[in-house]
Amino acid sequence: MRYKARNGLLVVLTMLLAAPAVDAGIQKVSRRMTMIDFYAGGSIISGKYEGLGLDHWNDLFDVGFASPSIGGSDIYKSTYHFGIDYGQLRNDHILFTIGFRYTRVQVKDSINIPFNDPEYDYALMDFDDIFNVHLYDIDFNLNYFVTNAQRSLLAPYVGLGFKGGFMSFATDARDLESGLEYADENELKFTVSVNFGADIKVWTAPSGRSYFTLSSVNSWDLLASGQRPRYLNIGGAIKYYFRP
Repeated sequence: MRYKARNGLLVVLTMLLAAPAVDAGIQKVSRRMTMIDFYAGGSIISGKYEGLGLDHWNDLFDVGFASPSIGGSDIYKSTYHFGIDYGQLRNDHILFTIGFRYTRVQVKDSINIPFNDPEYDYALMDFDDIFNVHLYDIDFNLNYFVTNAQRSLLAPYVGLGFKGGFMSFATDARDLESGLEYADENELKFTVSVNFGADIKVWTAPSGRSYFTLSSVNSWDLLASGQRPRYLNIGGAIKYYFRP
């Protein structure tokens, strides 16, 4: 009887000692995945502006008798963007990314600045021929998947984005009075956006350690510095998630 009790005690002690090791082994299983994507899409201008976001041309909007703001569609055309991101998916729901983004800023052929007197318009002609404007951004995003991103076939998300970079400006225009050429500019600009979209899983590795998605990647620029153009961005992406 004493022998059986002693053996029973040894079994219980062995189980108690083994439990932390098993638990430690379970905790070592990572719930993080690395993500790389490439995206592209269209950008629809939004908002109102008091200038072109470039020092050379803002004086044209500061004339006392001119309207204080102009709709974005009266200054800019819709355009395109593309970029690449690197990120990490944590706890199956939270995706952090950092990447590079390019946007081609397309200025309209002419801009009509209305005077306070409705009988007159002030037109700036042929802008599209003399402007070359580009946005080069470092893009930061924090998105939250509504469903489990690793297990769901369809995973919608919402989030916030921050873009910071240079608005690059080159022109062949001259000052009509002095004949001097305007210098090129590179100005630092920022914008904050709301992100929304969804991942659709199209392939999963047999091991379950990686998968591809086709994704809807959209954002709406809410705030911007220095009259930077704000866009509603609609696009698509190919994303690759993997566990190193």
